[in-house]
Amino acid sequence: TEGRVPLAATFVHEPSQQLMPVGSVRVPADQPNGLLAAALLEPESQDSFLAWGFFPEMLTPAPSTDDFILAALGERLLATEPTVKAAFETKLRAEPAFAANPDARLAWLYAHAGPGHPYVLRYPITRELN
Repeated sequence: TEGRVPLAATFVHEPSQQLMPVGSVRVPADQPNGLLAAALLEPESQDSFLAWGFFPEMLTPAPSTDDFILAALGERLLATEPTVKAAFETKLRAEPAFAANPDARLAWLYAHAGPGHPYVLRYPITRELN
């Protein structure tokens, strides 16, 4: 397992409409390696990235969450919460050390995101349906 903890899980599939965060990658199934992609990305597959423990961030909230997850959370928070955005921008202007520290900025955004974390117990890969 090379330092990873294998995981077995059950899933509830829920259709939803969502705007994918900046940096998301679309992996089309109609390609030469489509079956391989499905085997690696489908959570129920015994050979999936999830089964091999590649998504620990879905099991625990920050601070162990990867920065790219927190950055997406922060971007969404700033886009949807004007009061948080105003407070964040004020802090950036008032505290140069804070503005220069990406870890501090992510921690601040996470602390202001409210209770819960949108990725805990949620598989970070979305299936596109037509």
